[in-house]
Amino acid sequence: MEPENGNPCGVGTSDSETVYSRDNPGSEETSDDEKIEECFICHKKFNINADDSSHYHYGKYPMCSYCSDFYGFYR
Repeated sequence: MEPENGNPCGVGTSDSETVYSRDNPGSEETSDDEKIEECFICHKKFNINADDSSHYHYGKYPMCSYCSDFYGFYR
């Protein structure tokens, strides 16, 4: 007997799924020009693609513009 949704195993049938970036699985992607990340120092959500000093510290850890300027980390 199959479930109502037609999927015999019933796995992966949720209607609301969050899209995550392939490069960074913990980051939500809202559109092509905006990528929301959470700063690993202050935990503030910010747009990593904004034209400011936000960047990935050591190529891995997202850092907001404020923390980047305050702590003196540069790209």
